Amino acid sequence: MFYSITLVTLFGQSKTLEITPDFHEAKNGFSTLEIPFSAGDEKLDFISVSCYHFDTEDVGISYRIKTNNQWSAWIAFEQLHEYVAPDRIAYQTKAIDHSFSTIQLKSSKKIMSPLTLRFFIAKKGDAPSQTIDRSISCESLETCERDCWCPICPIDNTPQITNPTHLIVHHSAGNNQSNNFAAVVESIWDLHVNTNGWDDIGYNWLIDPNGILYQGRLDNYQGAHFSCINENTVGTCIIGDYSLVEPTEASLNTLVNLLAFEATEHHIDVTGASYHVTGDFVLNNIAGHRDSSGSTNACSGTVCPGDSFYPLLPDIRMAVSELPCYQDGFTSTKENEFSNIHVFPNPVQTHIKIETIDHQLLRFEIVDMNGKILGFVDSGKANDISYLSPGIYFIIHEGKYVQRVIKK
Repeated sequence: MFYSITLVTLFGQSKTLEITPDFHEAKNGFSTLEIPFSAGDEKLDFISVSCYHFDTEDVGISYRIKTNNQWSAWIAFEQLHEYVAPDRIAYQTKAIDHSFSTIQLKSSKKIMSPLTLRFFIAKKGDAPSQTIDRSISCESLETCERDCWCPICPIDNTPQITNPTHLIVHHSAGNNQSNNFAAVVESIWDLHVNTNGWDDIGYNWLIDPNGILYQGRLDNYQGAHFSCINENTVGTCIIGDYSLVEPTEASLNTLVNLLAFEATEHHIDVTGASYHVTGDFVLNNIAGHRDSSGSTNACSGTVCPGDSFYPLLPDIRMAVSELPCYQDGFTSTKENEFSNIHVFPNPVQTHIKIETIDHQLLRFEIVDMNGKILGFVDSGKANDISYLSPGIYFIIHEGKYVQRVIKK
């Protein structure tokens, strides 16, 4: 068999190696290939391995590596399901923490299209140096932005803007050995963009075990992280695998701070649950990735954010709700929304009613998430809004926000 190789240097601490073997030329239904491999002379931190092809089904790809003339056991690649680009099937495996001389691949079925094998090679390096404020507030945090972890990894320039109603918590499920977290974030970007075929990294935020916050997709940019029902969510990932161990206190402090900021910014009740439009189900406003299983519209199942992390979510919700800054911000918002004006039902299907405590007759605007006025509703009567498409709208009076309404 033959293969082509492409080497790309991404940043000072990483490079990628892309190999395209001609598995699809094999005449039998079982393909194998040995490929010599070298990570270079630099001290190695980790190697992330992924691959993709253009068949219509999983072909059962596995690999093993040779180190000091000894082969490892065969390791199966895990197929990725989170909205991989529709023209491909993608796979990943756990990061490898040492160099090796040869990698061998095999498939359980005949591969009908070229297979692209990607190596993200991270050399030893220091994590971003940053002073973390251990106090928790509802204000935005100091962030390791895109230039901090990869100056040449572009931000999506054709984003889909979303209005967050739910905050989704993840773990990266990667290895817990590397301390070069900027390179870990970069490797996640490389997997999402170059293997999955996405426009950008899937998460809006990432947090390392030291509590440092990393910018992913920009705030209000719709991510790719919640089992294909990503609309109206913010995705935050704590770096590491928390199936067996809990996240660090530093990372949880940053998570609480970030959730408090997002909740006050988007008027989200952190201890409540509400209707998620795309998922067509009621979801905790702070939820774990695995909670997507409650929706029949989800495209995959998962245990994310891990069996040791997920049980902490009730305490995390409570910690955010007890922050004085959150209570002040959310109480003032609720008073503005609900103390004088009652909008019901919500969610709504065809007719909506608005009542004021003093029974004033007022006219309100219905505005979409782009700020476009789509119609008017009056208090004291049933208003027909069946002409609106399903989605999220805002009730506005004299330029002031009154309430968010979900149209089913």
